[in-house]
Amino acid sequence: MKLDSIIIKIVKQLKSEGNLSKDIKVNDKTYLTGDKSPFDSVAFVQFTSCLEVEISKIIKKNFFIILNEIPEFKKNSKTFTVGNMKKFLIKKIKI
Repeated sequence: MKLDSIIIKIVKQLKSEGNLSKDIKVNDKTYLTGDKSPFDSVAFVQFTSCLEVEISKIIKKNFFIILNEIPEFKKNSKTFTVGNMKKFLIKKIKI
């Protein structure tokens, strides 16, 4: 599974729906939360929900992202990034 391609697909979808600014570029260092994040709270929830749906399709079973299971998120870190999310997903799915 290519998490990068899934994330790019979701970001494009959010941009086309007007939930993210069209001029942002998302990479591993992009903040998902906090003041420096291009994601507002609604866009963040949509992003994580879309990740769940796309991963569920690939692994052919329900998949849920439980934010309290992510150490960087649990610490209320203002540096929770796309890279942090990818590391968590890789461990959880055991890719």
